[in-house]
Amino acid sequence: MNSSVQLREELQSRTRSAGSKSLGRSRQADIRDPFSHFLDLFVSILESYKQSGLPEDLHALRFFEDQKVPESDQAFIEDVFHGTVRNEKLVKGVVSAYYAANPKLTKRDSTLYTVLVYLFVCHPEDGGFDNFRAFVLSQPMLTVQPLLAFMFDESNLDRFASAWLASYDPKFVEQLCAKIRERLPEARQLLDHVDRKVQGTLDASPHRCVF
Repeated sequence: MNSSVQLREELQSRTRSAGSKSLGRSRQADIRDPFSHFLDLFVSILESYKQSGLPEDLHALRFFEDQKVPESDQAFIEDVFHGTVRNEKLVKGVVSAYYAANPKLTKRDSTLYTVLVYLFVCHPEDGGFDNFRAFVLSQPMLTVQPLLAFMFDESNLDRFASAWLASYDPKFVEQLCAKIRERLPEARQLLDHVDRKVQGTLDASPHRCVF
């Protein structure tokens, strides 16, 4: 698994090296925003896995073949895919709590939220917060802002911990909560940035809604 610096350098290098090449529209979109491209693949491999009925490894192989995923990208995608599946109860503890607190929301973006929760809660050492920030900022701000506001609210940690304690050792849950608290100052800075982006979008809209 690449480190935060290695992954960022790899994505930036891909962008620079492809600048003069003639590419199809979808590939050009991938190069302009590689973090969005990876998130799309994370979501796609998870959603297709739910329907495939195949073991994880076999599903990943078929997904890479069907989607023609470059070999250089496969290890990172597979790492996040396996991690999300195998930490399902941890991730579900946050996502389920989010939807329980917002019962009127549709679950259209639930797989995207699942990936983002995994990247924040379970994947900080490998991906780094810089990568998490880049993944978040590659998405529509109105889509990610409500989840971030909920996930970064320290008062919700007790709610997450209660769900996790049903499946995990109390010492592990305590350590996980401590690690999340350490990341909250940086997380709140990201949320402040997203909030400003959302406010700018609403202010610029001729059909601004008042909540």
